[in-house]
Order: sequence, then structure tokens, then C-alpha cells
Amino acid sequence: MALQAGPPLRWERRHILNEENSTMLAGCHVDRPGDVLTIDWSLRHAQSSVWKHLTDPKRLPEWLGHPTKFEAQTAGEIIVDHGDGYLCRSEVLSVSHDHDVSHTSGVELSWEFPDEPTSRLSLRMFDTDSGDDDGIGHTPGTGLVLQHCGLGSLIDSYLAGWLTHLTYFEASLGATPLPPGQFWALCATFEQLRASPGDGGLPRLQTDPFARPSGFDH
Repeated sequence: MALQAGPPLRWERRHILNEENSTMLAGCHVDRPGDVLTIDWSLRHAQSSVWKHLTDPKRLPEWLGHPTKFEAQTAGEIIVDHGDGYLCRSEVLSVSHDHDVSHTSGVELSWEFPDEPTSRLSLRMFDTDSGDDDGIGHTPGTGLVLQHCGLGSLIDSYLAGWLTHLTYFEASLGATPLPPGQFWALCATFEQLRASPGDGGLPRLQTDPFARPSGFDH
């Protein structure tokens, strides 16, 4: 996901909704001094469904890449082909799925491409009140917080890449996967929004070293 780098940025808190108003990008933050990229996403699906989808190797090609090895447990190895044999290798550093007790789930893993420094990725989930109401009862939604640390000079370029992957994850979770051939076009659109000064009605991106996404309140 090596796109052209830009200035340190935070996406102002804006909702990007699908046609049923069921999901949204809640916020994102590029912390250059701390070398941390954080994206906060809200999903109107139960946490158990989100976790199951996230850890299902059969669904991985719909939003990330084709797994050649998938050991989703602590000390396990995950290898994902992102196209034409371009492999990302990860070691699973920790896994926590304790939804019934703590109402949180998470996974942390290393992240290594052949031409990039090794970095660290974490995904954390928690219950929210943005779920569905079927007339019988309310199903809690899920907040998903992605953090990618240690990217160095690649931190800005990964912003558009992860926004695209999470958009594909959202569509896959909703059983409406997006065409793989549209990935780079959508990624380029996010890159244009990232680079925009905010004129012409485009979402504004600003440096804000003090702001934090809503997921850190949980």
C-alpha cells in the first residue's frame, strides 16, 4: 500500500454512510511524533459477527488479500498474497476474544512486506449503541479501531490504503463484496481526498495532534 506520502493529517469527524446508513468512518488520525496511524470505524453488526468475519480466511480475499497461511492464534503465522506474489507476513502477537465477559475483542500482529520495515498492526472491537433494532430487541453495534505503528515515512500512504481495505471489509461483512478491480480506483479517490485542501465541498483533512478517535473513550 505504498502511495505518495503527504503532510500529517487527521480526518475531521465525518460520517461516510452506505445507502442504508448502517456504517460509518468515525475518525482517523496520523500521529507523526508517535508514529501511529489510527482509524475508528463504526459497524451496525454485532461484535461476534464482526470478529467471525475478520478471522474467516474464506472471506479474506474479499477485503484484504488471498491467504496462503492462516493461523489465527497467538504465535501463529499469517501470510497474505496482495497480488502477483507480493506477500505480507505476520506473526500473531496476541489474540483476545472475550465478548461475553468484557465486551471487547482484539488482535495484534506484526506486518512485513519484502520492501518495507516491519511494523505492528492491531485491531480492537467493542460494543456500541449503533446496532440494529428488529422490533423485538436492539442488537449492539461494533466499534472497530485499527492502529498501525512503526510505519515511519510510509504512515501517510497507509491512510488511503487502510480506508480502502476497511471499505471493502464493510461491504464484505454486509454480504455485498466490492469488485476487486475497483480497489486502486477507490484508493486513489481516498488519496485525492487526503490531499485536498478542503475546497469544493470535499472532506477537510487537518493536522490535529491533540484529537483522538472516539474508540479511545471505551
